Amino acid sequence: MDKKRIRLVLFDVDGVLVDDKSSWQVVHELLGVREEAEFVARLYMESIIDYLGWMRHDTGLWVKRKRVHINELRKAFDRIKVKQEAVEASRILHREGYVIGLVSAGIDLLVGRVAKEVGADVWVANKLSYDKRGYLVEGGVPLVPAERKDVIAKRIMGELNADPYETAFIGDSVWDIPAFLVVGLPIGYGEDEGIRPYVRYIIRDLRELPGILAGYNR
Repeated sequence: MDKKRIRLVLFDVDGVLVDDKSSWQVVHELLGVREEAEFVARLYMESIIDYLGWMRHDTGLWVKRKRVHINELRKAFDRIKVKQEAVEASRILHREGYVIGLVSAGIDLLVGRVAKEVGADVWVANKLSYDKRGYLVEGGVPLVPAERKDVIAKRIMGELNADPYETAFIGDSVWDIPAFLVVGLPIGYGEDEGIRPYVRYIIRDLRELPGILAGYNR
């Protein structure tokens, strides 16, 4: 098969487009439940609970600690800044005609804002749930289970009529490996050596990306 040109570029968000490695961890720290949340994470890693169960336990920790309004969460996430390199790289990618998508197991309040700032054409993230007055309730909608970014990447490709060989995915951790395996051009970002066997390139700055894509598409 002849190599196809990349036209769809999918990004992980936490740790890639923003410095914070986990938007969930931001809320754990805000509400002082980090240790309890680490215990819940181990339950998930050991397959004792599923991803929805993980969300329910995490959000349950939050609402048991205090009533949390959506505006309080927005303020917490507003302190998380999109990397300048991400803004610059996305501007170039759009100018060169690439479609940009975000696939994040993080929280929609943050990912939606990041999507606006980088001009993403499509984005998917996990949704929190609130009552009629805007207060957080236990649960949520697990649109992107941490270990199933491949499913979401495939869905976006299908919706945009993009072949996997026309798609790149940029991620920074082992949680991104499933997505790396279903695209034509997997690209690692950062220092995690665990992803090296699964990617074609490793970059340290997102501004390297337009050049890599241009060279690949020649």
